[in-house]
Amino acid sequence: MINNKKKIYIALSSVAAFSVFILIYVINKNGPDPEISPLKPNIQGGIQGDFSKKIEFSQFDYEIPKNLPTLTFKLLSINKDIVVKIKNSLSIDSGIEEFTDVDEGVKYFLNTDDAFLVITPKVSKIKYGLHRLPTNLKNELSISEDQIKNIALAFLNDKLLNNNFVLPNEILYLKHSINSEGFEKTNNNSEAVVYQVNFTPASAQNYKIVTSRSENPTTFVQITKSGEIYYAETTLFDEISKSPSNYPVKGFGDIQDSSNDFKLINLSGDYLSVLEISISNIKKIIINDIEVVYFWDQKVDSFLQPIFILNADIEISGSTANKAIFYLPAFK
Repeated sequence: MINNKKKIYIALSSVAAFSVFILIYVINKNGPDPEISPLKPNIQGGIQGDFSKKIEFSQFDYEIPKNLPTLTFKLLSINKDIVVKIKNSLSIDSGIEEFTDVDEGVKYFLNTDDAFLVITPKVSKIKYGLHRLPTNLKNELSISEDQIKNIALAFLNDKLLNNNFVLPNEILYLKHSINSEGFEKTNNNSEAVVYQVNFTPASAQNYKIVTSRSENPTTFVQITKSGEIYYAETTLFDEISKSPSNYPVKGFGDIQDSSNDFKLINLSGDYLSVLEISISNIKKIIINDIEVVYFWDQKVDSFLQPIFILNADIEISGSTANKAIFYLPAFK
């Protein structure tokens, strides 16, 4: 015969066991964050080392998710017929030249006195641009940001055949760089000579996708203040899907403690490659913005994982470079 103490013990044990069962069920149902994150991305180029004694973090607002999935994708196939279709849509009166790149395979190249077109089927990449920025800017238009976005989106859809639900992510104002080639960002619309609309695929968690080759997203369009397309790049993604599991992402404290994993990718303000400088020549780095993006290692065909883009002010001995961009893997 079971006494009252044993009855109470059995009852409590049953409740505890049932509670554990419910807890395990809820955790499994909600999909716990795995303990093991994917391998760090292979970020090629740039320089990496001990930046810890040179880095400061300014006060700025940031949003860092606690966890994120990885993404997998398929690219749209590009053949010669599609190259001809894009050529005709852009009214490019040029023959199609073909050459082979060591890393990216076959490329199709079209060139006129005014514009060029480069199409790389292996990575489904299309690049179009004018050789020169129009010098006659008397016909500048007063256009809203919505109109700028619509001009860029219409060009992607109608001319570059990117109908795969790309969404405008942001608009950058760009001015001529004084100390280096190309443009640099400005917050002053009156200084801008070009607007850049950055896009992200609708199924990419609303994050931009970048590569080792550029911190620009895989799809963006540059528009003059007269509403003319100056330059555009796009990657034709077919479908993008997220992993069933999420993985823990570094918090702000983790980022501060990860300076040895920072990779300096780009400098602006000087005709200087990052490979031409030594870390010992860097006097100061002030991180003033953190952005979460998805990184595509183009040597791994169909896998994306999040990284941080760290924007910084920089001082380098013997250089006029004043802006820097670092990459940092985002998973813990």
